[in-house]
Amino acid sequence: MNITKIKLLWILIVLQEVQGTETKCNVQNTNVDCRHLTLTIVPSHLPVQVTSIDLSRNSIQMVKIFTFQYFKNLTELNLGYNLIQSIDKNAFHGLHSLQSLHLEHNFLQVLPIGMFDNLICLQHLWIYHNKLQNHPDDQMKETSKILSMRTLSFDIHQDFKFPSKWSTLSNLTHVEIFPKSAKVQFNKEMFAHIKIIPIMSLYLDVVPSISEDFFYHFPKLDSITLDLGASVPTNPINETLKASGSLLGQGFVNTANAGSFLSETLRIRDLNLSSNKITTIPKGFFMHQFEHLSSLNMSHNNLTIFPKFHSTVKTLNLIDLTFNSITHFVDTDIDQIEKLGEVDLLLKGNPFQCSCKTLQFLKWLSKSKRILDILDVKCVTDTASRTFMFEIISDLKQFEISCRTKFWLPFAVSLTSIIIFAMILIVIFFRYKYAFEYFLLRLKMNMKNYKDLRQEYTYDAFISYSHADVEWVKRFHDKLSSMGFELCLDAKDFIAGNSIAENVINAIDSSRKVIFIITHNFLKSNWGSYEIEMTRMHAFQKGRKDMVIIVVKDEIEVNEMPHVMKEMWFKIICIQ
Repeated sequence: MNITKIKLLWILIVLQEVQGTETKCNVQNTNVDCRHLTLTIVPSHLPVQVTSIDLSRNSIQMVKIFTFQYFKNLTELNLGYNLIQSIDKNAFHGLHSLQSLHLEHNFLQVLPIGMFDNLICLQHLWIYHNKLQNHPDDQMKETSKILSMRTLSFDIHQDFKFPSKWSTLSNLTHVEIFPKSAKVQFNKEMFAHIKIIPIMSLYLDVVPSISEDFFYHFPKLDSITLDLGASVPTNPINETLKASGSLLGQGFVNTANAGSFLSETLRIRDLNLSSNKITTIPKGFFMHQFEHLSSLNMSHNNLTIFPKFHSTVKTLNLIDLTFNSITHFVDTDIDQIEKLGEVDLLLKGNPFQCSCKTLQFLKWLSKSKRILDILDVKCVTDTASRTFMFEIISDLKQFEISCRTKFWLPFAVSLTSIIIFAMILIVIFFRYKYAFEYFLLRLKMNMKNYKDLRQEYTYDAFISYSHADVEWVKRFHDKLSSMGFELCLDAKDFIAGNSIAENVINAIDSSRKVIFIITHNFLKSNWGSYEIEMTRMHAFQKGRKDMVIIVVKDEIEVNEMPHVMKEMWFKIICIQ
């Protein structure tokens, strides 16, 4: 009886625990979130139609057989950061759609053979920070069966060897490696079973030691991240770092702080980053206080500028920049080269420009003794022909003279053209100055809402004369006025406050005729000529070519008349 009660009590406790854990999980649409719930087992009776289950950061200790067999649509399963010590071989049976599986930060001691056999769609697997100590290389062979895998994160121990069957993982592009021992050495011995791993992205966590030719075995690599940690040896990369042919160019562009790992390798002597399709060097990549760096190989890349170094770097002996895309060095590049001390350069294979724009660079080359391969360096001239650089700098004086000629000739031609153009404008202005002034006055009057008089005129005639003849003009005015004509005369009809030019235009517009009193004094008057020009422009614009009457008071021949009046002579009424 007592045994029966104990069993019933145990069943109730289990049921309460299961029911409690199930109610705590957060279910939203097709996602289940069971994080931080101190779960000790995987809850049962979760919605089977879900696509994501997160059981991380609990206290689950084991995953039993067929735990997830009904979750046909599940694509992501997170069991990371638990206390899992064992997983049954068929624990993941039925997960044919699973793409991501997190098992990191647990206590797994073994990966059962056949554990991943049914995971035909698995692409991302995280199993680092576990206790896989018994033949870890054999354990890693199980991952070779996951042909669809793209991302793999795992632990390695001393003397680890990459499995030969990894050659079948054609989809694998990203690998994260976590050394479990300070004695791990990233060297060519790791590639005893497989020589080439065609991944594109590599993450190495807490690197104790790395050989100069380690990256050689990753020919498709375009991104490297080295996390050197806080407890690594003083010299984790001994003397040489070689990543030649690893296609780091894309990784440098896409990865922030791409050169941060170099801050822990200050004793490095030789750095080889050749043949990586590097176009732009990340900001601050070489801005570290290298104590012993003597050679830098950046050849066969796509660099266009000179790398920037920390001001304390004085040990560099050789920088290889051959076969890049450098056209010239600017003044700041030259200053930095000089500050690096006794450093020599290799520059052949670059598309240098021998032009007047790069004259300062050519002058520096002619004086510098740093270019070891100067006899092999070629450049492109302004005529698009290729020639040897030493031929240009050997006769640099003549080249500089030709540059000055090229500068002054276009300058002189441009200046002459400007002067000629200005003179043409001046001639045109003086030739048509009255026309310009007439239209400016018209524009000004239109802006004042001035309206033209159509067929109604205020005056029968406007009298234009020289003020030296005012007495005679007054008698002439009075005589015509007595005959019933309404005449406009400046002395009595011009509006005070308006400019003379505006009054003249108003008088011409308001009068049926314009009478010019031609005397010797009139011909000498500037205003007389002005009024004739304004009258001509008005007559031309308004179609009133018969509006002009000439009264010749003095003995004046036609050839003495102003040029404008000669042109109008046969179209006007003339009274002698």
